[in-house]
Amino acid sequence: MQVMSIVVHPGSPSPQRRGFTLIEILVVISIISLLIALLLPALARVRRSERATACLSNLRQHGVAFNLYEIDYGALPHEDDSNHPEVICWYFAVNRYLGVKDDDSVHGWTEFYPEVKLCPEVDRTTPSFIKAYRFNSGLETNTQPFVKLQWIPRPVSTPILFDAEYTGTGLSFKGREGKVHARHLGSANILFADWHAASVPRKDVDSLDWVRE
Repeated sequence: MQVMSIVVHPGSPSPQRRGFTLIEILVVISIISLLIALLLPALARVRRSERATACLSNLRQHGVAFNLYEIDYGALPHEDDSNHPEVICWYFAVNRYLGVKDDDSVHGWTEFYPEVKLCPEVDRTTPSFIKAYRFNSGLETNTQPFVKLQWIPRPVSTPILFDAEYTGTGLSFKGREGKVHARHLGSANILFADWHAASVPRKDVDSLDWVRE
């Protein structure tokens, strides 16, 4: 077999290198675009999962605050102050246990909004975004506006605080299963009366013990 060799003499021009053709460049661009299209939804899902984890952490911190409040006062804080202006709504009652300051001159309504009191998934351009966590209104009655933990027969399945809808202009911080907002990939984060927090699929929300028997 005859082997051909190329001898390059000093001073002679080197062999020319072939550049990329237009078709090859377009193929590479198409592959990169496809990879980006595949990766972006996965990255967005990871970010939403991280926000859901941060929300669960917020609720667990609220669980510690509620527990300390119950130890100090013998009952849970009030669900809302709309019908009982002489009491403080839970949203403000647990502030000192969370290390949060508020403006007492206006009953806390000008409070700055620390991360622990806000679900990271909420849209902060919405006027009522601060009510994204609500207290379960099925626990109190007109004659018993303050709930003691020993009155709750099934604490492991009884919601205390939950991811809630935050539309509208009102600032109510209470609600029940109808106000649950499954904003974390189809699930809602809920703090239960035994102080554990969990992600609950929307289809399972109605089966929880929302009303104290």
